[in-house]
This record gives sequence, C-alpha cells and structure tokens, in this order.
Amino acid sequence: MSELLENGATTLGRRCLCSAGWTAAFLLFLALTPLKLPPWAALPALYLTAVVGACGTAGLLSCFTRTDRDWSNLLVGVCVCALLIGGANCEAVSRWVAWASTQGGAALPLPSTTLRFSLNALLVLATNVFLVGAAVCGGELVAKGLRAPSYLVMAAVVAAIADTFSVSVGPTSKLAGSETALRHLALHWPALGGGGVIPIIGVGDFLFLSIFLVGAVKFGLGQRRNLVALSSAFAVGIACTLLAEVFFSLRGLPALPFMCVAFLLANRSQLRLTPKELCAVVKVSVMFAGFFAALGLAKALHLL
Repeated sequence: MSELLENGATTLGRRCLCSAGWTAAFLLFLALTPLKLPPWAALPALYLTAVVGACGTAGLLSCFTRTDRDWSNLLVGVCVCALLIGGANCEAVSRWVAWASTQGGAALPLPSTTLRFSLNALLVLATNVFLVGAAVCGGELVAKGLRAPSYLVMAAVVAAIADTFSVSVGPTSKLAGSETALRHLALHWPALGGGGVIPIIGVGDFLFLSIFLVGAVKFGLGQRRNLVALSSAFAVGIACTLLAEVFFSLRGLPALPFMCVAFLLANRSQLRLTPKELCAVVKVSVMFAGFFAALGLAKALHLL
C-alpha cells in the first residue's frame, strides 16, 4: 500500500511539474510576442514557436495518459464531447471579450489593455487545456480496443495514408483554409515576434499521439522512447511544413505521416508482424489508398 501511495505521489508531482512548466512556457512566449524581430529572424522564431508548443504539449499529454482507468466507453465519449464544447466556448468568449472591450466599448468596459490581454490569455490557455484533455480521453478510448501490438501498426499505416489524402484532396484541406475551424480544432501558441497566438497543431494529431503513447504503455514498448521519437517527428514535420510554404508555396503538409513513421521506426524491433498480420495490414492499406485515390480522381474530374 505504501509503495502504491509513493508511486501515486510521484506521478502527481510529475504532472504538477509538467503542467506548471507548460503554463510558464505559454506565458513566457506570450510576454515575448510584442518583441520586434528583424526579417531574417521571423522564420526561425516561427519554427521555435511551433516546436516548443507542439513538443511541450506532447510532454504534457504524456503525463496524463493512463492505461488503468476503467471508464465505460460511453462516459469517455461524453467527456470528449464535453471537453471539445468547453474549448469552443472558451474560444468564443475570448473573441467576444476582444470585440466587447474594443469595438463594443460599453459592452465590456475593461479599465486597461493589460487586463483585456490577461483575460484573453487565460481563455486561450483554457481552450488549449480542453483540447488536450479531449485528445487524452479520445486516445484512451481508441487504445482500449487494441488487442495486440499489430493493431498499432495498422493504426499508424492507415492514419498516414488517410492524413496524406485528407490534407491534399479531402476535408483537412478545407479545414486548413478555414479560420473558424482552426480556431476550434487546433492548439494555439503565442508566436515570437508575431503579436498574438497562432494555430500550430490540430487536435487530431494529438489524438493519435495519445493513441500511440497509451499503446506503447499498454504493450510495454516504452513511453519515454516513444515520446522522444514522436516529439522529434513534430519538429521535423513543422520544419518541412515551413520550408514547403516558403520555397514551394505549399500550405499545410500532413503531420501524421511524420509521426507514424517515427513511431514505427522507434519500435521496429518490437512490432514484428506475422505473415497473416502483414497481409491484413497490406489489404487494409490498399483498400484505404484506393478509396482516397478514387475520391481525389472524382474531385479532379469535378464529379464531387
């Protein structure tokens, strides 16, 4: 009993420390947003913003993923919906505060710019917390259905294929161009020298991050090693996205393929498939690839 209490206290301390560090990083970057940067520093500052936000949030999420919670699927699903709604409401209130304290004038006569700025910062922070909570609960809900490590391989391959086609010709390509969708479905982080907060990673990417981390714990693959691999994938993916936008005018590269490849490489010695499992992965992959290819062709021919 004493050992369990000690382990629980250690876990609680680690969560509190990680939460405090993540919040401090958010507030530090927020304080540095008015900083004026020379043109040559704009791109590195944007990269640093996105990497710190994504990797810091991945570390925070890893502290709260667990495999021993015995909640019903219905309850977890309700939690996911409630958290997403809570995040959307916080974001909506943040926008209303910004309007009511400026154009609205008398609607919310806050006495100072600092007070308005602080209130909006807290609301954005709350929105991010709700989104991360939804990713944790959603990842645990999906991971409960994993019966063998081969399911993780299937999830990684299918997610990479689906995200690639979705970003290029599917729903994600539309969402990426929608300011409203990004406000509600992406984690926001203060941009160094950018004057505000920007969307960096969609909640769907954190959902799969949670699935991989919970699966790693469930099947003894090592959470720490996978967290390092997946965070590195975020860093590489963000770099490729920025470079593609700057040099090739391509906006919104898919993030999941980087994450899925990193996860499979980090666990290549422990995720060996039997011939039957490999055959199943190939069949499902071909089926999904064929479906999305047909969808892309239909869209190119203006049939959809």
